Amino acid sequence: MDKLKEYFSTDGDGFLPLSKKALLLLIRQVNNHNGATLYTYLLLKAAYKDDFIVDGMKIDKGWVKLDIEELMEFMKCGRSKVYLMLNELKRQGLVVRKDRQSLYFLPYYEKHCSGKSTKTKRNVARIQQPEDEDCFQDSDFDTFFEYYHYNLELPKSERMKAWKEWQKLNEEEKEEAMRNVSEYNRSLRKKEHAKLACNYLKDKTYKIKE
Repeated sequence: MDKLKEYFSTDGDGFLPLSKKALLLLIRQVNNHNGATLYTYLLLKAAYKDDFIVDGMKIDKGWVKLDIEELMEFMKCGRSKVYLMLNELKRQGLVVRKDRQSLYFLPYYEKHCSGKSTKTKRNVARIQQPEDEDCFQDSDFDTFFEYYHYNLELPKSERMKAWKEWQKLNEEEKEEAMRNVSEYNRSLRKKEHAKLACNYLKDKTYKIKE
């Protein structure tokens, strides 16, 4: 796990309840911003529930609409530094860009804002289904599965098969699979040729050829 993910993880030390306004006030006092403060800012700006309205656009939980000019003002730096910081966050798998839009997805939003123990009512109801119990206790897989189908605009199917393939991957492969969903989407000549998530993982389609 990269240092930045480790820094934001709530495992072990937990977290302090702090209002968004208070946290924003604190990070605005920083003079020399880095990836950690930028990522904190993105967590603050991200939608905290589904169907959140931003500039007349509906976005789901964990998504954020970015304005580069706004980030330049926040970080007190030029455009190139903002892009360098964003690219580093993308490299670490903390930020995933929606194809050709100013929308970004934060795969670890739920974990970094609420901790692993938090479950939505929807997930609690799903966990009560015995055959799906292990699957829905894996928050990282849940994030991947939701994002994959959102990005490729596919109906959600074969969830358990996908989860079983997910369990075969190491941490680096899981991050790579999440990070390259958009790249795979762009590579498709026809959208109807898109693979199910289980086959995307099984065939290691997320491996980008140099």
